[in-house]
Amino acid sequence: RTDRPWINVLANAGFGCQVSDSGAGYSWAVNSRLHQLTAWSNDPVADTPAEWCLLQDERSQETWSLCPSAWGDGGPAQVRHGQGWSEISQQRGSLSWTLRWCVDSRMAIKQLQISLHNSGERERHLRLVGLTEWMMGASRNERMSSRCSHLQQGGATALLCTQTEASAGFGQSTAFLAMLPKLAGTAGVAGQGFEGERLDWTCDRRELFDARGRLQLPDHGGELSGAGLDPCAMISRRWTLPAGQRCEHSFLLGHADSPAAAKALL
Repeated sequence: RTDRPWINVLANAGFGCQVSDSGAGYSWAVNSRLHQLTAWSNDPVADTPAEWCLLQDERSQETWSLCPSAWGDGGPAQVRHGQGWSEISQQRGSLSWTLRWCVDSRMAIKQLQISLHNSGERERHLRLVGLTEWMMGASRNERMSSRCSHLQQGGATALLCTQTEASAGFGQSTAFLAMLPKLAGTAGVAGQGFEGERLDWTCDRRELFDARGRLQLPDHGGELSGAGLDPCAMISRRWTLPAGQRCEHSFLLGHADSPAAAKALL
């Protein structure tokens, strides 16, 4: 632990994010105060995240955060921050992983790349979950005027969130969370999916948190989209990681001025 909280700012001229030493932070577009895509928490002790990266063992149903303190036991981690990137590495039993964040130098795109290694002697049945709690403005009440949609494009699964209220100047502004298809050269056959791969998703935060705001991961996303939801983006992938094998996954979080522009960017 550093003596004081540490945050790395990854940004270009019109888009950016913060990554803290616990793996929390938030993302913004155009204006970091008035147009928060996900919520900023000014709490250096709890460091509450609005963007989550979770891993679940499908046999034991044990679930933990891939970030060291966002949720769970907060085990030891190696954290590196550099110019334009942040990286966190951890190990839990026979599984080890590295998360790497970066923001494109020109486009409104943030990438989170996850590298996993199964050093054990048996295969692992895993579920990876990416979750963003959309803000889409300067305060939490602005999220209620947004509309969510689901998109399959270029092999990627994406969940879009569009701000329908124009009074703040960000009408039709659209953010998205996307899970990219399998990267060539990782576990399995290059260019094909993971063994036993299954995807599910939802845009309704009420499926994921209880009445007290505590995260509770459902067995399967309800695949709800549209208006009138408590807006979020949750995408999960289930697959089998053989003993001794490695694999990589990538999430993209992006922003554009309209739903059509967001699809073109994706």
